[in-house]
Amino acid sequence: MKTFLASKDKFALLIMPGLFHELPSGHWLPLAPNTILTTQLNLPDLHWKLWLGTILWEEIVEAGFYLIVKDPTATPSVQNHKNQSIQDQAVYWWHALKVAGSFKCDKPVILTGTRAADGIRIESKSGYCRWYHQGDNRFIALTTDHLASWRALRNANEQVRVDFRMRHYQRIIFGLRNFVHAMELEMINWRLPALVRAIEAFVKPGKHDIGKIFARRTAFLTRDDNEFRNVSESECTDIYKLRCDYDHLSDMAMPTESEWQMIHTCENVARRLYQRFLLNPSFQQQWSDDTSIDAFWTSHGM
Repeated sequence: MKTFLASKDKFALLIMPGLFHELPSGHWLPLAPNTILTTQLNLPDLHWKLWLGTILWEEIVEAGFYLIVKDPTATPSVQNHKNQSIQDQAVYWWHALKVAGSFKCDKPVILTGTRAADGIRIESKSGYCRWYHQGDNRFIALTTDHLASWRALRNANEQVRVDFRMRHYQRIIFGLRNFVHAMELEMINWRLPALVRAIEAFVKPGKHDIGKIFARRTAFLTRDDNEFRNVSESECTDIYKLRCDYDHLSDMAMPTESEWQMIHTCENVARRLYQRFLLNPSFQQQWSDDTSIDAFWTSHGM
């Protein structure tokens, strides 16, 4: 951290314990001018152990996957909006990773602080919801290729957030929030309603025949994607029916194997849609607002 942080820099340190990856020990990668990723971190012992406690300090040392965001300040001894700003930036990176792939990670921790004359000082600690991956060993190992995708997705999301303030892409941003929320729900059947809502941001069903419209339009969006397998209308119909059961508490037993597969399919479709939206400008522009979304579906006879 001393190498990366200059004097009077404020920082946010995102600790991602248990993240399954194939990066080498000591990997150090700049993700942005003010952000680095590393798989090894030498923490200052005395102050940090006293502040965090020995158990948490050891968990952080052993986590093996860290992201650091920094921002210079003229007032390092004052906690102000910059503390929250850099913490928010770290959280945006965390959420963007969920769009990059179905990885495995335990509950993350974010520390904020300052590099002052007396060392690197902690000022706050926050915990975030654990990422509940698809389970059943369906998660994948994070590689250097995923890091490139992660960086591109996060940078694209930053621009979309600017457009959102101009009242563009509002449906899609709300849908993306549902996708991120789904990854934080422990029971896999709890995730399905949020995942369906994430897809419905693109589908934009009306007030009638919602299930049929969802199935037809979702299947079309997978056929329209050259890098993703086609999902049939009947599969999408089954997903929507299962979502209704869960949403109305009709069947809250543990999912059967076929139901697990439907939920996995729904997550994969949703993730791929948001990858396309963020990384493909020609795909993105079709979802700017309700008018453009309606025009898209009308042009395809749907």
